[in-house]
Amino acid sequence: MSLANILVPNDLQLFCGGLTSSTPIVQQNLYRIDFYVISPQPILTGTITTVLFPDNYIASGIGPASSGIYTAPIAGFYSISYSFTYNTYPGTGTFQGWILRADANVRYATTSSSGFEAISLTAGPPVSGITLGSDTIQLSGSTLIPLNAGETFQVQTYQNSGATLNLGTTSPQRNLIVIRYIGGF
Repeated sequence: MSLANILVPNDLQLFCGGLTSSTPIVQQNLYRIDFYVISPQPILTGTITTVLFPDNYIASGIGPASSGIYTAPIAGFYSISYSFTYNTYPGTGTFQGWILRADANVRYATTSSSGFEAISLTAGPPVSGITLGSDTIQLSGSTLIPLNAGETFQVQTYQNSGATLNLGTTSPQRNLIVIRYIGGF
């Protein structure tokens, strides 16, 4: 089948099955951009935690998620991106972030950072003293997720530094999620 079989010249009408339209056919424009600037969110060591994005920048058709759990309003593919920053990296530990599609218990856009940072060592042998470094750790990811209407998703994180750490809230360390409906299955 070619476009010539679908379009009727000089008529500007589109015929597709039983559908006839003389105006443009557009899909729903659903999107949401949320961020977090209120106060640091504490993340306990060794615990999976839902990242919160309670402040809205702009939204159309995708409702708020004060609990951090978002619901797809219609079935289709969604582009979801996130970014968040741990204020302080205590020199050791693993830091992870991902998008969890709750109904399927599937993780998307998983990112991880781990390592060891020492800013000074006391000479040995063996090394008798270590002063750990302190930096920020940023995690971000992006993916295309198929979601059914009413299906939920959330951004989660895990860290095992041995201490409770905070997610940043000041620029450029703001936590951010961008959600956009792309189209149907």
